[in-house]
Amino acid sequence: MAEKLKALDGGVKSDIEYYIEAGSQVVDSINKSKESKTQAKQKATIKKQAQKKKIEQKKKVAAPSKNAGTSSVQPKGFSEMTDEELDKWLSENL
Repeated sequence: MAEKLKALDGGVKSDIEYYIEAGSQVVDSINKSKESKTQAKQKATIKKQAQKKKIEQKKKVAAPSKNAGTSSVQPKGFSEMTDEELDKWLSENL
């Protein structure tokens, strides 16, 4: 990389200056790469958290509450009905 810099610059500096400049460019690119990876991880984490929240909200909406779907009056079984209630039920349903 130092040779490339020297060729592009026309060789006006000493070789050590080109090596120092090349080294600093390599370090800068490594640091940028690390930063971009860190930012990508953070974005992925945020996205996963958002997805988890959506899933939890959907689960809460889909999950029935403790009393959902049940009426306040439980139907009686045939053995619990009085004779009059049983006769009424039989006349309505048969």
